[in-house]
Amino acid sequence: MRLCAEGLPRWGAGLLLGALLLAVPPAVAQSLFGEADGPAQAFTIGYVGVDFTYNGDARPEPTFEFEGPVVGVRFARPGFVAALAYGAHTQDGADRRLLDVTLMLWGEWQPFALATQSRARFFVPVVLHSGYRRVSRPGADDDLLEAFEFSVLGLGTGGGFRYAGARVGIEARATPAVGLALRSFGEGTGLSTFVEADVQVHVARVAGRLGLSAGVGYRLQTWNGGGSGFLAGDFFDYRGEQRSFRLGVNW
Repeated sequence: MRLCAEGLPRWGAGLLLGALLLAVPPAVAQSLFGEADGPAQAFTIGYVGVDFTYNGDARPEPTFEFEGPVVGVRFARPGFVAALAYGAHTQDGADRRLLDVTLMLWGEWQPFALATQSRARFFVPVVLHSGYRRVSRPGADDDLLEAFEFSVLGLGTGGGFRYAGARVGIEARATPAVGLALRSFGEGTGLSTFVEADVQVHVARVAGRLGLSAGVGYRLQTWNGGGSGFLAGDFFDYRGEQRSFRLGVNW
């Protein structure tokens, strides 16, 4: 496995960078509902449908395609989301395992304000995205031909809407972004583009401080990882879609 200057794998360095950025407060650090006594965080678990396919010109052997449901968990607070998806599936007679980790940190800019008493607001999120994806056979080594393993560090901006009711809050956000795709072993740096859309609904204080949260999400992402020595330039070109449905608690 290729190590960075500090002795960490590339994917570890990328995720560590995202974690360290938690110390930087978002531009709008408020409760999910915009109320002083509203919940400030939510934890959910649910279904993630994954469609991860080769996107190059000449189909190589092997490929690391994965199509099927996995389990996802997600922690969210104002300006921050951490999500993990993991599962196994048999694709074309071969077992595959998928691990996907995402960290997103953003600040919010409000280009215009509605009426002072309005519970609705529009905002522009400016997002720093750190992600890691590995697709491999169970027990596979960290070898160039044994796994698809990339870290992505990207920036993006988009649009969002929030409604802050007395006990019910709704948030919607769509964010296109572009970033560097770093292969975790071997040589190679490429490009990744993606669009993520997410809607979540929060009901506060259902049982004491605990409330209920539900959400749906969609992500379309491409990886253009480039070749390495004897490998074709599109060997690690993949396209992935994710659709998630989740339910959990807020507090």
